[in-house]
Amino acid sequence: MRKVNLSTILISILAKMGLNNIKWSSLDISVAILISIIWLMLGTFLGMQNSNAQTSGAGNSTESYLDQDLQIQCIQTPVLPQPNQNITVTATVVDESLAPHVADSIEIVIDTNRTETVIPNKSINSSSRLNYTIGPFSNLTTISYGCRGIDDSTSALLFTGMKKIVIGGFNESSRAIPILFTGNRSTNMDILFIADNKTFSSPMDPNFLIDVERAIAVYHNQSILLKNQNKTNFWVAQDMGQAKNNCEPIPPTNWNSEYVSFEAAIILHREDSIRDCTLTSTQLSTANMAALAKDRYLFLHEMGHLPFGLADEYDNPGFFISSYPYQNVFNSKEECENYIQDTLDFGKVCRKIPYADNLEYFTADTKPDDLMVDNKQFQDLDKRRIEQWFENCLAPLESIPAPPANCKAEVAR
Repeated sequence: MRKVNLSTILISILAKMGLNNIKWSSLDISVAILISIIWLMLGTFLGMQNSNAQTSGAGNSTESYLDQDLQIQCIQTPVLPQPNQNITVTATVVDESLAPHVADSIEIVIDTNRTETVIPNKSINSSSRLNYTIGPFSNLTTISYGCRGIDDSTSALLFTGMKKIVIGGFNESSRAIPILFTGNRSTNMDILFIADNKTFSSPMDPNFLIDVERAIAVYHNQSILLKNQNKTNFWVAQDMGQAKNNCEPIPPTNWNSEYVSFEAAIILHREDSIRDCTLTSTQLSTANMAALAKDRYLFLHEMGHLPFGLADEYDNPGFFISSYPYQNVFNSKEECENYIQDTLDFGKVCRKIPYADNLEYFTADTKPDDLMVDNKQFQDLDKRRIEQWFENCLAPLESIPAPPANCKAEVAR
């Protein structure tokens, strides 16, 4: 929900009445009463709207409204709940740096398509986190949940939109199973997780599902991605692939027939000897989930390549074909410095990225602590590209206008 400025609305109404230029000291009493009534009606109407936003079921709404400075992490565990399992939904209000923020109230709302007894919402006051455990539910029960927060100190009214999950999940009608669904595939980003056949016994291997859950938590631990959580669907493949060195990942054997139109597909593994990479010819990335402590957000580094089209920014051979416009790596120092001038960000310095073939590239992102250098945090140019990608690239290819060509990453390694 957008914030509403009552003063602006009142001025607009006064203008329609021809009263915006009157001298208030000589205001006729009847006009004053009329304005008071208008003000009272606006306050009552907006109060009702605000109350409905806070307490209504909103069970089928996928729209979110988030404050610029505050957001809500809203996820469930287990990631693929089964009929004999309870589900815990956790809502955490965080600030821009993702530190917990004590809000005036937090609410988790629940909606199901079955008759199992469940309280439709749970709330807490003056806290930064709320847990809500529900279930167990029967097989193929559809559950939608969403998280709200109200913070009076920043006048923030927050809502994540509703997220949909299905108990049991796996069936024969689709080889890709949605595990966290927030909206239409044609206008949302779809991320597919694939189990490595050398690491896991099957896509239902508990260790694989734990790694999927960890990957989603990593995703929600970046402010720019959390901001777009209601535009992101997560899926699990019922077939397995294989992570290999030399950027030669092997997709499932039925890859071309059963798995299409995923913006990002990642083979999760736990093999330290493999150097992870992204290969756009098969639309595949690999990510070592055993190396989170050492390699931090390696999974997000590969997502930086695909789908977002970010180039590596480290000083040894990597992927230096950055997607235009809003690239994070420039082909010359002059291009990089022009960017700094255009954004009035004069505190930044363009640094050279040496490459094995003596080619030179430049970036204004600093290091260390950069996702495209050492798998840590998205920096300014990374976030600029991702913001533009979410704004311009999530539309069907046949739409008018179609997404621009630069929405597709070039060639990755």
